[in-house]
Amino acid sequence: MKYALITGVTKGIGLTIAKTLHADGFHIFGVYKSSESLAEDLSKELSELTLIQCDLKDRDSFDKIAKVIGDKKLDAVVHNAGVFLENSWNDFSVEKWDRSIAVNMEAPLLLTKRIEANLNKGIGIVIISSSDSWYAGFEDLGYSASKSGLNNVVKSLAAALANKKIRVNAVLPGWVDTEMADKANVDELAHDKSLLGRNASTQEIADVVSFLLSKKSSFMTGSLIPVDGGYTSVDYVVKKESENR
Repeated sequence: MKYALITGVTKGIGLTIAKTLHADGFHIFGVYKSSESLAEDLSKELSELTLIQCDLKDRDSFDKIAKVIGDKKLDAVVHNAGVFLENSWNDFSVEKWDRSIAVNMEAPLLLTKRIEANLNKGIGIVIISSSDSWYAGFEDLGYSASKSGLNNVVKSLAAALANKKIRVNAVLPGWVDTEMADKANVDELAHDKSLLGRNASTQEIADVVSFLLSKKSSFMTGSLIPVDGGYTSVDYVVKKESENR
């Protein structure tokens, strides 16, 4: 049996990743925070699943996760859990900032360190970052900042674990059809700014994660891979200039 640890498994991208890796033959150790009804639904759907409820802002949660894994050796790790909190400059909250940094940036690093002894040699670790990491933050300064810092964590972990042949890569989604995107209410604009004219499906993100965990990506590590339909490939001022000629 192959074992995978995935954080944030009850909805959105994490849910689809869990289903995809389960189909790939993994037993899933799935971490979730509070969606008990969604966790129950997932447990009915996946036969090879161990759920772990904890808040990744709480550093004691890393010990809890390690205890549940026990002496099992992991063949894949996906750090997917993240928070987006309304926290603009004019209404800035230090508590919200701290939570964004703790969950989005620190948890992947600290959890990886805590379970290092459980990592099989040569496995893949995938971290879900965001295309927002390359831009200014507006409604949540902590989200963009934490994801930007996370990009460097990816490279640093890749360097730290290279001697064990463990590969660490990041997926940077753009706009994806999730509850988070629905709340933003900017689908029409997001579609217009994507070269492919639409949002990604969660399955399209999960498929890239599956690839990065497979031997097909055996010479990739420390990579930041945008999966955004071309959203970050365009300077829209230059594009407009071209259209006006």
